Amino acid sequence: MFLATANFNIGKLGSKMKMKALLTNIFFGMLFVSAAFGREIPPCIINGSPAPIDNEQVIAWKSSTPNQFKARARVEGVVTRVFPQRPSHNHFEIQLSDNEDDTLEVIFNSEFDVLPRIQPGMVVEACGDYITSFARANRYEASPSGAIIHWVHENSRGGGHEHGYLVINGKLYGFNQAIEREGIRNDGGRRDRRPRRESFAIDSYALAQ
Repeated sequence: MFLATANFNIGKLGSKMKMKALLTNIFFGMLFVSAAFGREIPPCIINGSPAPIDNEQVIAWKSSTPNQFKARARVEGVVTRVFPQRPSHNHFEIQLSDNEDDTLEVIFNSEFDVLPRIQPGMVVEACGDYITSFARANRYEASPSGAIIHWVHENSRGGGHEHGYLVINGKLYGFNQAIEREGIRNDGGRRDRRPRRESFAIDSYALAQ
């Protein structure tokens, strides 16, 4: 199956035509796998309406907006790098096009769900908050990808902030998925405490650096 972990370097695809074909395969593959898992991917609400995947908009923001620019985004790409896990957060990079520079750091608050072990080649869709991050901002380091997307999980408090989510190889994470006390961490270990469900104060790329 295409959405099984793919062992390829998307930067070597070599043409926009191949990239478009790849993204088409990703789209239909995600529909198939989502149906197989029996969990419908929720809408990504931006400005009050369901938004389509728009990698081109995020790529444009990266090159044209000032440091710390913020917006809502929905993107899709392939994992190219996995960064060291920070306390309560998973960090990894996805590539949004056949250009190796069109990358985005995904930051997931692991108190909202347990992710599989992230590996290069995994297909990812993310709905959340985009931030341009190419330079240090006060005590916050720049993202190694030049931009991030976080808040890729539900808003369990309700109101005040739109839900986000994360889809990895067609499976939905971070949405209606409470972690139990004995949940398995991404590194295979077990938690020794009950995680807080609503940890909005630390659900920031900056505090997770």
